[in-house]
Parts: sequence; structure tokens; C-alpha cells
Amino acid sequence: MLVGLRPIEEIIVTCIWSGYVAKVKSLSLLIVARVESGKTEMLMQWEGTSGLYYANDLTAWACTNPRGPILSGLINREIKHIVVPDLLTPLGRNPDTVETLATFLNSLIEEGVISLQTYATKLRLDTPIHCGLIGAIAAEELERKRKLFLRIGLMSRLLPISYSYTPATVVKIRQSIARQEQPVYYRVKLSLPDTSVPVELSQDLANQLIMLTSETMARWKDKDKYYGFRLQKQLQTFAMARALSQGRDMVTPEDADFAADMTKYINFQHGAL
Repeated sequence: MLVGLRPIEEIIVTCIWSGYVAKVKSLSLLIVARVESGKTEMLMQWEGTSGLYYANDLTAWACTNPRGPILSGLINREIKHIVVPDLLTPLGRNPDTVETLATFLNSLIEEGVISLQTYATKLRLDTPIHCGLIGAIAAEELERKRKLFLRIGLMSRLLPISYSYTPATVVKIRQSIARQEQPVYYRVKLSLPDTSVPVELSQDLANQLIMLTSETMARWKDKDKYYGFRLQKQLQTFAMARALSQGRDMVTPEDADFAADMTKYINFQHGAL
């Protein structure tokens, strides 16, 4: 069984719910941790959940292939998030292919994609397609791709979720291995709505999230490269998605407090678990 990852799991669940909040963009996550941290196994728990498309590999061509399963799901709004449990494979291709993919994702999770032209395809749509991305990457690999992500603006479009194990958690995991316990990867079923649901955010709580944005950015490694406008929108959506996941159509102080508590992991400082 995965040990100590409950806070990260709650962040992922909140991100999934964001795809069902009306009039906001789905949140996107970049989960960062050292190798052997359970990132891939953790993300596989929601495989089969409606609105999620799992991909072991990903290219811009795969997403826009008229004969493929992704494009139709995006056009019909059936895909709310593309989940890539290990981004090493799609980011390990030749630089041109990686940059095309990164640029495509850049648009897909923000303003939406309405046209694309590569050596393999030419796409033109009547209305933009868009969805969120949930991906995991080893901390070492992220450092090698950081300049590319920063240059095209992809880094600010993804909420960075990083974590590391405390010595106590490492001991628990080692003891589990010593007992030869077999990992149990549960398939989590979420009671998601059939359509998008409006969620109200009061001005007072929105102002509270402005302060939370500044506090969160103060812990960011590249904080001088951002104004934090996207992060503010992301934290508002996060609180709204949390409210919806708890059966509420209005953000409460509890939801804002949950967002504040989770910001210890919304950075590249590897919050301790």
C-alpha cells in the first residue's frame, strides 16, 4: 500500500473535480518527486474514472489524429484531463517533437487549440479544444526540461506539486517491504456530476486567496519570473473544486483553509510527507 501520500492524493482529486466547475478552466498538475516516490502508482488509482484519459506516451499528433480516440473526446468535452503517469517517455523524444508537444499542451490547457500544423498533420477546428493535464516527473528530469518549460510559459500553466518522504515515512516504507507486503493499488471511484456545476466564490474569500497567492509565490524558486495572475486563478479554482467535491455550490472558509494547507506542496521545495 502506498504510504504517506494522502495529501497529494487529495490535491489530485480536487484537480479532477475542477473539470466539472462551470466557467473555469480545469486545473493542471505537475507532480514532482524523487525516483521511487510512488508517483506513477499513485496516479494509476483513478484509471477508469470518467473524464480522464490515461496515456503512457503522448505527442501532439496523437492528440490531434482524426482517427485517434483523443481528438473526438476533446471535441465532445468528454475528456476533462489527460493523465500521463510518467512524463519521461514523451519528454525523452527528439527536441523538435518535445517542443511541439509542449507548445501544444501550452495552448490546450489555457486558451484552447483551434489549429495546429506539424509535419504529420494540419488541424483546423470550429471551436477550440481544451482540457487539463495531470502528469508526474522525476525531479532530476524536470531540471533538464525547466528552461524549455519556462521559455514557452508552460511552467506557470501547471500547478507544481512536489513532495518528499520524511525519515519516519521512509522507515514505514522499509518496514512494509521487510514484511513483504504486496502493494495494493486501489481503483478509486469518484461520484462526478454529468454536467458542469456553477460554484460561487464570495469577494471576501477571493481577497483572502489573493494573500494566499503572494504567500505561495514567496516559496517559488522562479518567483521573479511571474506576476502570479495564473496562480491566483488556479487557487480560486482549487477552492471552488474543493467545495464541489464536498457537495457544496459555494466556497466556504473551510475550502479556502484547505487550499491554504495544500499550498505547502504547491512549489518545488518538496513538502515533507
